[in-house]
Amino acid sequence: MFNRDSKNFLVRWWWQNDKSMLLSFALLMFLGIILVITASPFVAMRIGASPYYFIYNQLFYLLLSLAIIFFISILDKRKLILLIMFGFSISIILMLLVIFFGTEIKGARRWIYLFGFSIQPSEFMKVFFPAFMALVWKRMELTRRDKVSIYLTLSIIYVAVIVLLVKQPDFGSSILISLVFLGILFIAGISYLWVIILGFVGSILGVLAYFMIPHVNYRVNSFFFEEKSYQTGKAIEAIFNGKIFGLGAGQGVVKQYLPDSHTDFIFAVGIEEFGLIFGLFLILIYLNIIYRLFYNIQRQHDSFNIIALSGSMLLLAVQSFIHVASNINLIPTKGMTLPLISYGGSSLIAMAILIGIILNLTKKDIKNIILKTE
Repeated sequence: MFNRDSKNFLVRWWWQNDKSMLLSFALLMFLGIILVITASPFVAMRIGASPYYFIYNQLFYLLLSLAIIFFISILDKRKLILLIMFGFSISIILMLLVIFFGTEIKGARRWIYLFGFSIQPSEFMKVFFPAFMALVWKRMELTRRDKVSIYLTLSIIYVAVIVLLVKQPDFGSSILISLVFLGILFIAGISYLWVIILGFVGSILGVLAYFMIPHVNYRVNSFFFEEKSYQTGKAIEAIFNGKIFGLGAGQGVVKQYLPDSHTDFIFAVGIEEFGLIFGLFLILIYLNIIYRLFYNIQRQHDSFNIIALSGSMLLLAVQSFIHVASNINLIPTKGMTLPLISYGGSSLIAMAILIGIILNLTKKDIKNIILKTE
């Protein structure tokens, strides 16, 4: 039944995919549900909801995400490209609507209600961004445009995205997208000099943001010159409470006082209940995904695949790092979810789209696999 040459569609799909990467994604989703179950009840009760409110929601989003991953992973190249174009365009339109009609939460306007659901468009824009930039590069490359024109076009798209993010404001996503953009330019062949120049310009803009934008000024000052913020202090306390092996599932104490324990600080909750060894295990899973992506990128020959997969790899790596680093007070808090672990419909579904694109671009030719074994 599970032979490579089986006629069963699901079996053939299994053999086409990088099994180590696929299992790592599945394991993260499973661990994410476990952590949402342990971290979210106190948050739900604080807002007057059922203790199972976030759990039921996450289970629904998880089932939807699994369907999305499978659907995108089996698309042919033409349909995948259409999906990327459509998804990025809709995400930009929704980000524009957020500025005027979005719901303000904690001083940021990042969410919009559509058909009874709260949607965070920037989450979807982030996962479509690398593939869309790769698509623009490939199309311009096919029309024999010079590299300066390509870099300029990519830069215009990047600036438009950053402007929309800053208007929300969402500086965590702005930093994430900026690092992914620099990585894409570097992979696409831009010279080291231009990378240094762009990095310098980015640093200047960061300094200007510190002096001109109160929200940025507050975050930086509180990190460098004041005591730890309440949430960061509690996150550090949770990590120390967990020690090596944790207090046990559901036995965490500090999570009761962390307002965002199920989202921005779920890594700290995981360590309190399951220990430092669990935190290291999570990091190893992410590192395995990054390694498998890097391995698969080296086997690619098409510039679209190389740039799209490299940008996706950077997105996963940087977002995971930002979440973990802010939980242990290495960097200021950014309000960044931990991919596939933190609670959130937009975050989970967006990551499912990214996984679907990754699996689609890294899948093997089943015919060649069969021929090699004959």
